[in-house]
Amino acid sequence: MLFIDFKNIPSDAKKEVGLKINDLYNAAKIKQALEKNLLDHYQNHGYVYTSITLAEIPVAEDSIAIIFRINEGKQATTRNIRISGNTTIDEDLIRRHLQIEPGQFFDKNLLNKSCSDLWSMGYFTRIDPLLIPIDEQNVDIKFDITEKKSTNPDFSVGWSQRNGLTGGIGFHLENILGNGRYAGVNANMGQWGYSISTEIGEPFLFNRPVSAGLKIYYSEQYQTINGYRQKSLGGFLHIGHPWGDHKTRYRMDWFYHYDYSRYADFSDQGDALNRGFSLRTTGLKNIISRSSLDRNDFPTSGLYFALTNEIAAKFLGSNAAYHQHQINIDWYTPLAENLVLRLNCVGGYLNTRVGANLPLNSLRFLSTGTEPAYISVPLGSYHDPLPIKGFTPNGGTSLISAGFELRYQVLNQPLIYFLTFARSGHTSKNFSNLYADGLRRSVGFGFRIDLPFIGIFGIDCSYGLNFSDPYRHAEKGSWQFHLIIGNFF
Repeated sequence: MLFIDFKNIPSDAKKEVGLKINDLYNAAKIKQALEKNLLDHYQNHGYVYTSITLAEIPVAEDSIAIIFRINEGKQATTRNIRISGNTTIDEDLIRRHLQIEPGQFFDKNLLNKSCSDLWSMGYFTRIDPLLIPIDEQNVDIKFDITEKKSTNPDFSVGWSQRNGLTGGIGFHLENILGNGRYAGVNANMGQWGYSISTEIGEPFLFNRPVSAGLKIYYSEQYQTINGYRQKSLGGFLHIGHPWGDHKTRYRMDWFYHYDYSRYADFSDQGDALNRGFSLRTTGLKNIISRSSLDRNDFPTSGLYFALTNEIAAKFLGSNAAYHQHQINIDWYTPLAENLVLRLNCVGGYLNTRVGANLPLNSLRFLSTGTEPAYISVPLGSYHDPLPIKGFTPNGGTSLISAGFELRYQVLNQPLIYFLTFARSGHTSKNFSNLYADGLRRSVGFGFRIDLPFIGIFGIDCSYGLNFSDPYRHAEKGSWQFHLIIGNFF
């Protein structure tokens, strides 16, 4: 049993300790109260030089007194912020992503947020914040960084159950003139067809935290995948802006989408479909997101949330109409050194109104869940159960999926980690039947290596626990292997 005595400590700091009188003795919890809870509280309020000593005094056979003696020191001001190691990235661009500023009282929380925002830029392989004492009332902060290469030729090879062998090649300028502008040309190909695209972007439009971009693409999908041939030409206009303060870190993004597609060579024998027709789709997409992830390449803590709503309608100039809604939640927490737990939940709904009874298959949800099959395949051990008359299976209009991953990082540079996962989910033709056939469940394992000039190399292996494939008359599952080489676009 504990008795707690605080010497020279204000009431607001007592709330941060995490210990209560009459708690059972727990050495690890007491150590956390001293080294993290209390020290973080003081350093978040400028008390860089605070020292705390702990005394444990037995007061009875079953009781012990915990005494925290605290010497606050004086509040320290951040005098200067230095940047070192940047050879191509403009220093002003880096400073725009810093939450902590000169002239403020030092705030450890803002320092951590600044590091997270720098990681989110995707330009660095190392970020080390260093605290440099000047005197008892002033400190300097130095961000020592190592840059990634800003010019990246990429190639990729992957295999997935749905799309088979897929490959790609691209060339990207990710930090033009050091100010964050980017441009790229990409080409992907496989048994599904091929696509080419080009894009440009500006992260600070008019020297404000407004991002803007343009992407133009052309693609052709073969009859073997969808049951018809499709040729598409289109593009996206994008504008986005952060929303809220450094604690909320919300973001709002808007996309205007134009697509002109020509359909022909249908498997269905109807005369109208065999003659083919064209479809013009124009729509608006809105994404509201929030991220508190500590880094992008291998998050160890934080939450990512995204709500996506998209609509295409006649008043936008479209002769196809649909609305689609998706929600995605990712949560990461460290379990031990280099061991991270990821929890994910996703849901989606699609409603289409298209002439000639043709669904917009590119919008439909697949049984692999939220991510493309060539990236992560926790439910990829199943064949999609939703055949469309005259077409091959292409997913559903409703989706629910949830699961977890355990990730163990072996190396930071280059990034190497192993993962094991379990997931449950299902797609359906309509929302009311989403749970009618029960949720599918799968387990598996894999690994990832981030190779220079190549990107991600990895293999996933997944197994369906309640496997049922009426198209192949199979009731017993089997291990499915999925290969990833390179960065897909």
